[in-house]
Amino acid sequence: MTIDAPQVNQIVFTEDMGVSGGINMDFPNIAFSDIAGHKYIKSRLGEVASLLKQRNTLTELGVSMPAGMLLYGPPGTGKTMLAKAFAHEASLPFIACSGTDILSESFISSIFERARKYAPCIIFIDEIDALPSRGTMGPRADALVNRLLVEIDGFASSKDEIFIIGATNLKDKLDPALTRSGRLDLNFEVPSPDKAARKWLLSELLSHSLYDDGIDVNALLLPTTGLTGADLNKIHREAVLTAIRNKVETITLTMLLEEIYTLKYGAKSVVNNKNNGNERLRETAIHEAGHAVISKLLMPERNIEQVSIIARERALGMVSYEAGQELKQTRAHWEALTCVALAGRAAQVEYSGEFGIDTGASSDLTQATHYAWVAIARFGMHPSLYNLDIDYLNKQSKSSLFECDIEQAVQEWIADATDKTSELVTKHWQEIVKLADALIEEETIDEAQMMALLEAPSS
Repeated sequence: MTIDAPQVNQIVFTEDMGVSGGINMDFPNIAFSDIAGHKYIKSRLGEVASLLKQRNTLTELGVSMPAGMLLYGPPGTGKTMLAKAFAHEASLPFIACSGTDILSESFISSIFERARKYAPCIIFIDEIDALPSRGTMGPRADALVNRLLVEIDGFASSKDEIFIIGATNLKDKLDPALTRSGRLDLNFEVPSPDKAARKWLLSELLSHSLYDDGIDVNALLLPTTGLTGADLNKIHREAVLTAIRNKVETITLTMLLEEIYTLKYGAKSVVNNKNNGNERLRETAIHEAGHAVISKLLMPERNIEQVSIIARERALGMVSYEAGQELKQTRAHWEALTCVALAGRAAQVEYSGEFGIDTGASSDLTQATHYAWVAIARFGMHPSLYNLDIDYLNKQSKSSLFECDIEQAVQEWIADATDKTSELVTKHWQEIVKLADALIEEETIDEAQMMALLEAPSS
């Protein structure tokens, strides 16, 4: 008898394929190639999966495999999907549970006992942060953590070879013992989808029959920066449902952008600016134009997503910026942020004198004061308190040190920023007015439109 292409397969127990005992068995068929973006994290996970396939080689070299790893990052970034693809890449069975499941010592024992039947295999614990850190929730909680640690340590030193993957949105909440060397010591951050991933996901969504064929996916990349795959799916769902409710046959780019802005900044206010009178609308336009123009003057590298005078749940208007952009945080950076925060009120004062000093700048003043305090009390950027992290000193001493000095330094910082901002607003007043006029006409303007407008010769 000739046996052709023999394969070794695990025998699957019938009860493990259902919900017997709350433990499900799976053999994932999703691969890394099926997941858009996450190029770096997929390459790192692929390296670990490759090691799992070479257990015998590692053992011969006297090197032990890690007991497990932790995937952490914002919700909706695909941690569970990556864990399943990892199991597929490593050709291992996949036993999944949630953090709430392991709030029972008997369940912890059961899932590790079940894993022995399929070793080598993977145990995936989603939302592992549900297990409280020891010393925070009493003796019973401590016992749960200890039980899980005993199981992890037991498998790490046995031949059963169970690899544990934990997933969490809140890494800081985990008991430090879980992630120390020899346990879940491989830690990988799963960030929001990068530009390439968002482009792929959005292209897939735009294949829906309701979308206008002329929508350029590139126009959606900047507004969706920082959004997760779950966020993009929600935007798609809301756009389709809105089209169905309003009996619209085609979803346009404008409609889709509105769903994005609603998710990020809240729905449009019931009482929009246009219903508040022409003068109020112009004040809002002047205010937002002041922020935008001074921002591009002082921080040209900071990408503006949009300038809008559409009233939403959280603001009468706004200048929104590209999320996640990394900028060098020098003293000049914090001074510029302070000036930009003050530029809205400065523009209103330039427009209508003392009548421009109203409550509309409340959140701007909070931001400006925060920037001044951080630069001074945390980063030691003021000459009178140079190189002092006063925030740290106060926490360590549990007292309030340098109170008068901080007060004086913050006052000086804000005063300097106020003078500089007023001068810039006066000098570039025509650009602010030009942008405000365009905002009254268009309501929302992106950075490309804004720059084209400001660079065009005045009539």
